[in-house]
Amino acid sequence: MQPAARHLPAYVRALWNVAPHFARLAPAGAQVATGSTVVDEASRQRPVLITHSAVVPTPTLYLPVHWQQPLLLRASVAHACAHLAHGDVPQPRGKLKPIQLALLGVLEDARIEAQAIAELPGLRALWLPWHLADASSGNSFEVLLQRLQRSLLDPHYTDPHPWVCKACALYHAAPATPEAMRQAASLLGNDLGQMRMPFNAQLYGVEPAYRDDNSHLWLPDPQAPPATQPLSAADTLQVGQAQGDSSKPAPQPIEQQAEAARPTAVYGEWDRLICRMRPKWCQVFEEDAPQGTAQAQQALGLALARHAALLARLKRVLQLGLPLKRAQVVAGRATEGERFHLNALVHAAIDQRMRRQPDPHIYLHPLRAPQPLRVLILLDASVSTLRTAAFAKASDSNRTLLDVLRESSLLAASALEQAGHACAVQAFASNTRHQVRVQRIKGFADRADSASTLARLAGVQGEWSTRLGAALRHACSQLRGQPGAHVLLLTDGQPHDVDVHDARYLSVDLQHAAQEARRFGIAVSCLNRPGNDAASMDEHRAMQGALGVHSCFAMCGPADLPHQLLSCLAR
Repeated sequence: MQPAARHLPAYVRALWNVAPHFARLAPAGAQVATGSTVVDEASRQRPVLITHSAVVPTPTLYLPVHWQQPLLLRASVAHACAHLAHGDVPQPRGKLKPIQLALLGVLEDARIEAQAIAELPGLRALWLPWHLADASSGNSFEVLLQRLQRSLLDPHYTDPHPWVCKACALYHAAPATPEAMRQAASLLGNDLGQMRMPFNAQLYGVEPAYRDDNSHLWLPDPQAPPATQPLSAADTLQVGQAQGDSSKPAPQPIEQQAEAARPTAVYGEWDRLICRMRPKWCQVFEEDAPQGTAQAQQALGLALARHAALLARLKRVLQLGLPLKRAQVVAGRATEGERFHLNALVHAAIDQRMRRQPDPHIYLHPLRAPQPLRVLILLDASVSTLRTAAFAKASDSNRTLLDVLRESSLLAASALEQAGHACAVQAFASNTRHQVRVQRIKGFADRADSASTLARLAGVQGEWSTRLGAALRHACSQLRGQPGAHVLLLTDGQPHDVDVHDARYLSVDLQHAAQEARRFGIAVSCLNRPGNDAASMDEHRAMQGALGVHSCFAMCGPADLPHQLLSCLAR
């Protein structure tokens, strides 16, 4: 036993009247690793508490051999022996996932410490200095667990994160039993799965450092490989195996999943909290949209035929209200004009020197060539577009909002083509900042009514979230430097993603992305399809605040498309 730990047996006997055996836990890999590797592995070591074992009949606490801080040793021993005094028998892992096992360990630690503090209130002052995480520490899975632990231990700290608040409410509402903690961990783990929170069980380590690895909470796993070294000789208890099922590979975090395919582009993102652009923050993956079913393709073809009158009206409105812009081309001379013809001026000066009558045609005679618009339609394909759209006709009540956006993009692309403008269509959705997917539906050289375009448009499915800023930056990168460039967003509301919990964060980033586009001469407008509830109208007003009141218009149905499309493109 370390010299700093010699007083510990008397200390825990005075606290809990227990007499565990203390042993030293050698640094992991000390026999094969040297230098900084040993230091890194040693810093990740945690105490190991063995409560029931056929080999070691007496409860044994293995402490890292390099620990020499008296306060750390005292906090660790008090916590581990609180498990001996107030803990229950080990539980089977069952079907709990590794992330739920880690959560259950945190909740069980909080339950044990709460019972210990109720009996000995001074223990709070022993454990609390090791809990330092707060809202500024970050939002990763490990940090959220640390913020949750502090919220459950410190009565004067309230964490603002919604998931932490929900976890605290579940903990305080549940009975202080292992079964209730297990149910709460399952619910909270499902929430983290919905948030797509990256978690690697093999790299997970219990925090703060004074807490043991919680391996004593679980019954032995019969499928786990047997240990080949004694616990006191080396740290054979791996962190990943202690927290999850060692017979199954640990799930890869999103960063490792995204590395399987190199991103098409990486863009920055504006962080309103620090008022700076985060460089190389969002990864965009561009791909062709999958082929839809023959039935879905046929439905889009029938939609073109069904809306033939609307398409003709849309084309006529675009031709009359949105005439082709004219680009000035230098060709010929004139006696009147606004700009001089340089060669004519030179010839007139020569004629004057030669005492000849100069040619009065010294002005430019401009000829104007038509300059079509180049419109890229961005179609929102997030999971929110799968909700049922509200229509006046009862026959359309079973259609989703994605069906409406599909038809609107198809009609807009067809009308723009027939009016003489170039148009492309792409769909987008996001799975956190690490995976913003952009699907190519129609290129500028493709026809809107072609079989390939209809097949790709029919294959677009609603899933994931809406990170509009990254999708807009990627669209602008394709249009930069081209005359008449315009990005038209077809969406159902303001930006949202599962890794962002600030309601204004992505809206402010969209505002900055639109400002960047306009600095490059690219117009940005939006056709929004809000719902009938107050929340949807609030989202529409938020979109108007991000893009401008005169750049974001609400579309209530296909009949509004001609007027609203003209309002967007006439800017």
